[in-house]
Amino acid sequence: MLLIRALLLWSIISLHVVGGAVVFRRLFPRESPWFGFIVPGLTLVLVMNFIEHLVAIPSLLWLLPFSTLGFLWALIHPKTDWKGLRLPTSIFLGAFAFTVAQHLLKPDIVAMRDGVVDLCLMSCFCGGETVPPTFNWNPPFHLSQYYVLGHYAISVLTRLFGLDIGTGFNLSSALLSAFDCVIAAAAAWVISRKRIWITILAAVLVECAATGATAYLWLTTQHFDPNRAMNLLMGKDAPTTSNPIWKWLQPSIWYDRRELMAPGTWSWLGSFHSTSGGQFLTLFSVWSLVELLRRRVSNWPWICLGAIPLLSLVTSTWAVPLEGLLLLGGLFWVWYYKLSPENFRFVVLGLVFITVLLTPMLLEFLTTAAILPSGWTDADSHTQVIEFLILWWPIYLPWFALIFFWPKLHPAVKTIIIVLPIAFLSMEFYTVGGRPDYTSKLWGYIYCIGWSALFPALAMRRAILLRCLTCLLLISSLFSFFAWSEYTWHTRKDRDIFHLEGTGSFRCDPLRGPLLSALSQMKGETVLTGKSSDMYCESPALAAFTGNRTYITWSYFCDSVAGANTYGEAQQREKEVNEIYDGKCNNPLLFLRTHAIAAIVVYPGDNISTDVITALKRQLAPYYEYSDFSDDSNINSGIFIFHPETMLWPTGVLSPLPFDFTSPSPNSTAGKP
Repeated sequence: MLLIRALLLWSIISLHVVGGAVVFRRLFPRESPWFGFIVPGLTLVLVMNFIEHLVAIPSLLWLLPFSTLGFLWALIHPKTDWKGLRLPTSIFLGAFAFTVAQHLLKPDIVAMRDGVVDLCLMSCFCGGETVPPTFNWNPPFHLSQYYVLGHYAISVLTRLFGLDIGTGFNLSSALLSAFDCVIAAAAAWVISRKRIWITILAAVLVECAATGATAYLWLTTQHFDPNRAMNLLMGKDAPTTSNPIWKWLQPSIWYDRRELMAPGTWSWLGSFHSTSGGQFLTLFSVWSLVELLRRRVSNWPWICLGAIPLLSLVTSTWAVPLEGLLLLGGLFWVWYYKLSPENFRFVVLGLVFITVLLTPMLLEFLTTAAILPSGWTDADSHTQVIEFLILWWPIYLPWFALIFFWPKLHPAVKTIIIVLPIAFLSMEFYTVGGRPDYTSKLWGYIYCIGWSALFPALAMRRAILLRCLTCLLLISSLFSFFAWSEYTWHTRKDRDIFHLEGTGSFRCDPLRGPLLSALSQMKGETVLTGKSSDMYCESPALAAFTGNRTYITWSYFCDSVAGANTYGEAQQREKEVNEIYDGKCNNPLLFLRTHAIAAIVVYPGDNISTDVITALKRQLAPYYEYSDFSDDSNINSGIFIFHPETMLWPTGVLSPLPFDFTSPSPNSTAGKP
């Protein structure tokens, strides 16, 4: 049944994407059909986002029968012209099937790599509120000071198809990765002058997620970990997987920032971070530039290339400088070749329309975002030469080789050859946001730019040395695919296979599973899922999976990233919550009722003592009933749930307690907002 459900979901989503491409083709027959796979979905997201700044739309499921029948009719209509659509449709269907299969094998959503926080951001938009919604990790503050257009987009998909939060998250991640493949193939189609084998290979190689080190480390290292293939300096902390390359590298205090996420990486990681959205828009920017400089009469490449920096501002702001460089390169060629769109008025109106749709979100972002510190990068934070040589050879070797064929190159490839060193050196010597060596974002974007343009330009050349280099890239990518596949297979959880909702880390655990079931009986309530921490605790996923909120968690993230204008509120809440779990709060009942907290979870990973639980039972009785889920492992697990019979209004809002409390001691923070 699980496989049948996954197949049905793949089919219905594919129907909408391909149907949108068919409709786009009918409306704009002179445009590249590849745009039909991206533009309709983006348009829907932007229109919905604009509307939901005014009116909340909790569910879109009512729209599904109409959209399904409409797109099905578009596909089977006898006048549908499939010329030009067969190849992109085949590539999309194959790529989407592969990425969904990856998530079927490994659907878990983990705290590390921000999977849990991305799940939370997505759930904020599924709560039935206008945008910006309440921030579910710091209610009643609203979600702000963060770029969340990508998270909003996956909430649209989740609501349209009536999915649970986890399944919507995983399917959206798979769909975005498939779009990356389609975009890379679209660029290769033009650059290689419609060579089908290069076009297909370009899409395949995206999913291989090859850095310059992946193949070598997989062949020479026991217990291969792709994280160390993306970040060589991590290998210095793993003596059991020692390799000669670690001896060539020097330690760095910024090693956690030096991470190279090649195209396709995010489909294996199973996350939907803003960085993956920025990677998608960067690839989209390259493709739009390629189409613009195809020198055909068109409109949409002009609109997309101009709109992408605006989209990136509220998706992944780090990508804007790179996309700005590509836009400047495009403007130069427009001047040089005296290019113009097919309909100048349509292009202007299109850009104005997109700007209007984005205006509420842009105003929200630009008026709440803090001014980021910037300056010249400290000498100790620069990339080591040997690190660059090992990781980046799939980019700099084709870059160097193609310089000798400069006159024969596509103008977009020429632009990228110029942009790549400028982008890398700018990032290397100037720091934005107080994050020296923030390569985990921009390295991936720069790598995407080079990979999507240089490979097809290289593969179409017949010179023997270039053919050899092409074969080397293919072999390296093939080994990288084997490396990722083996790692995914060995790290899967057998009991979670095919469960797209991604709750295996809770559902399959005898201590955590009952907590998930208990919280699932509540909706829209504020709960304590466990101790709060600075970053990376997994318990808040309980609230996201069950449609509830948590009073505070990941305090650094809540205060510094998403909860604008809270001014230390998250740190104060963290102190109050942790006092309860440490048994230091004199009047926890007063605190819970003051903030309308419906449940308090004793999370197994927090190691809450039996003495604290016994004291809480006494302090919270009879209003909170404790359910004990502990087993023979001597690890406490359970949940205090508020009694609804006498204390809950019919509206579902928790009422204040109908009696006077003993005042808390002057030294206690309980009850303070």
